[in-house]
Amino acid sequence: MNEFHKITSWNRFRYWLMSKLLAGGNLGGVSRLVGTHYEVISIIYRLLGAKIGNRVYWPGSGLDIVEYDLLEIGDDVVFGSRSVVLTSTARTSNYVTLESGCMIADRCVLLPGTIIRRGAVLGSGSLASENFEALIGSVWVGSREGKPVNVAPEDKTYYTKDTLSPFGRAFYGTDPNRVAYTVIPLW
Repeated sequence: MNEFHKITSWNRFRYWLMSKLLAGGNLGGVSRLVGTHYEVISIIYRLLGAKIGNRVYWPGSGLDIVEYDLLEIGDDVVFGSRSVVLTSTARTSNYVTLESGCMIADRCVLLPGTIIRRGAVLGSGSLASENFEALIGSVWVGSREGKPVNVAPEDKTYYTKDTLSPFGRAFYGTDPNRVAYTVIPLW
């Protein structure tokens, strides 16, 4: 799809079909069987057309999205619960991009064209307006006049910082000497 493609009858049908087949963010009940934070969820999103990195910590409630092919997520991204990703409006569709090491907290809404840069945080209850860009390492919360409020400026040190979280180190076995605990995997 083009970066900005118009809503056609085919795209409306695809949206309707996916919203009926996989409603509510639990991937048709599969996430209840395998657990929501596991790599299996990333594999399912990839099979549905999303571009998903490694060690993504998925929300316990599932991610509410319909157009998986317009979702791009980097490595070590962390989600809170009950967030919604909308990749289409009545006028347009666009990618939602979450770069490595960013965090999307609880009850966030991301609209088409949103880009959350490396290490940036979108705090609880935030509304990322259409074509919103959170700069690298910045922190945003809530919403004022339809846009999130910046509470910490851009931090360019995130260009060189490691995005791997302690959870990722423990759970995925990456350098286990760097954390004092281990997570028992599903498989």
